[in-house]
Amino acid sequence: MRKDYLRILRWLRFHGRYSLGSSLDEDASRAAMCNASGLAKISRERIWVEVSKIITGNDAVRMMAAFYDLGLAMHCDLPPGDFSSLEKHVLLFTRNSETPDLKNNAVALMVSLLGTKVFDVAESWKWSNKEKTTAHFLVKYCHCREERDFLRLIAHEQESLELVALLAIFQGYPELVTRLSTWEVPIFPINGVDLIEIGIQPCRRFGKLLTELRHEWTNSDYTLSREDLLTLAKITISLLLNDILLYSYAPLLKQIHNVNLLDKETKTKTNDRRG
Repeated sequence: MRKDYLRILRWLRFHGRYSLGSSLDEDASRAAMCNASGLAKISRERIWVEVSKIITGNDAVRMMAAFYDLGLAMHCDLPPGDFSSLEKHVLLFTRNSETPDLKNNAVALMVSLLGTKVFDVAESWKWSNKEKTTAHFLVKYCHCREERDFLRLIAHEQESLELVALLAIFQGYPELVTRLSTWEVPIFPINGVDLIEIGIQPCRRFGKLLTELRHEWTNSDYTLSREDLLTLAKITISLLLNDILLYSYAPLLKQIHNVNLLDKETKTKTNDRRG
């Protein structure tokens, strides 16, 4: 072990892979404990390579527990973890291992184990930008519970399907992965050019207006039409220009829908008469 202290972690990894649940060898365990301090000399990138394989490998929870019990974690700058959470998520990812890739699984399981403490480890262990982004994403959106929350991340926040699918499994909704992958993502029906064409000139409120319109479109479950949104834009700008604070779009949306329904009824009656 003293020739390369990383062999301690490889020993744990291979034990998990081939041991079929058997106990750790006592002599090997004592040797690992005696040489644990040597792990402090190993680059954190190499530590992460091995830990990522341990935490996504066979018997992951028991091997990670041994990682702590043998006193290895403290020499790798790894803070205490939540093993009940890890056990739950290992089971989720084991059952759905065909969906996201193993590297993403490793990051997700580290988030499960460490919670927000994972950010310090990500810096210390020099995770890649993609790995850090994945960790932040899982922590940021840990409140997602309903299908519309996950759909919103794709349509409104424009997050990648890969990350949202990973989050769905992480949150305990693996059945949503198929739904997400087959969902036809709605396209926001207006842009800045549309606003200019109806007479709204670019100003400091321009970007905010588009953001608010996209927000209302999302809240309508993507049912607001291009016509609805442009009408709402005109009313909003008119109110803002007259210094009227807009606290809620709900009354305006109701008014817009009533006007549109009336227009449709009028057009239908006119066509009937012509027929």
